Amino acid sequence: MKRLSSVTAPAPRPAWATIQSAAAAIACGLALTACGGGGGGSPAAPTGTPSPSPAPAPAPAPAPAVSQSDATADAANGLYAGEATAAAYDGVYDATLAISATIAQGLSTSRMHALDGTVTTTNVNLACPGGGTVTISISGGTAISETNGQFDAGEVYTLAYTGCIGATGWPALNGNATLTVNSAAGPTNPATAVTIVASGVSATLSAGTVTVDGTGTVSRTSLGANGSVTETSTIASDSTTLTTSFNGRGGSVTLTGVSATDVLTRSGSTLTGWQFGGQYALSGTANGRSFDTSAGTDGLLTLDTSANPVSGDWTVTRSDAILKATVAAGSVTLTADEGSDGTIDSTWTFPTANLTAAAG
Repeated sequence: MKRLSSVTAPAPRPAWATIQSAAAAIACGLALTACGGGGGGSPAAPTGTPSPSPAPAPAPAPAPAVSQSDATADAANGLYAGEATAAAYDGVYDATLAISATIAQGLSTSRMHALDGTVTTTNVNLACPGGGTVTISISGGTAISETNGQFDAGEVYTLAYTGCIGATGWPALNGNATLTVNSAAGPTNPATAVTIVASGVSATLSAGTVTVDGTGTVSRTSLGANGSVTETSTIASDSTTLTTSFNGRGGSVTLTGVSATDVLTRSGSTLTGWQFGGQYALSGTANGRSFDTSAGTDGLLTLDTSANPVSGDWTVTRSDAILKATVAAGSVTLTADEGSDGTIDSTWTFPTANLTAAAG
């Protein structure tokens, strides 16, 4: 008879249902109350499902960063709009004074200076000293005072310009203006003060053409020595509207609260030095952009004879940022303080020519 093997047969593997029952029993042992056992008390009331917490509100989107292109355009327009306003009112003053001198010279040449005091200058067509023409009428004075080649208190000049240039290098003027002499310089009064009403007066400047509509006052003092004359003009305007064509781009800008200073140095009729400074608010559109800003220089900027900045700085304040431009050695450093909190968020440096190209 064969001997049975001593190897023990492996225990049968429990069925999956048995494993599940065992797991359930262990779970109940760990949490008797959940299975209704472990004591004679009543089963615990089921716990309700808690309500989900409300989702947190989304964080507000960050304010858009000030772009370099927008900042450069605002800095350029903030400067050139102020310069153009001052240059236009100054240009009317200068051209009218030069034309007055032309009248005086013409009358002297034709021996008409011995007038009886009853004749006035009305709708006289003249060639402007630097080119172009003007139709001029003068009232408010005597025939002698109106043709003496200078401004006298009470005189009113009515002018229609056609490409009129007061002197070589001065802006060419078109349009109509009225200039009233409020006071004239004398022994006790160093300044000549006038009020100018510009009606569509256009001036050709380095950056393009600007057309001026508005009323401004110019108070002028002049100091000269050795053939050089420095003219300092204080210019004020409650409201002036500029229609601009800078760099071939159109715009419309209204300046309010203008308080500006123009300092021009000439040798003969040649412009040899130019400084500009001022404070004003400006709003409008240019190159498809709308803006509403204020601008101001820190002291006087030095300009070249084409009105481009050479040195100095100015600030443009937007609703969302403060921009500051500093010019030196042919380049511009422009900073942006977003939120106007005193922190500089961006700094850019580029050639001055890029600033001029951004105007309009």
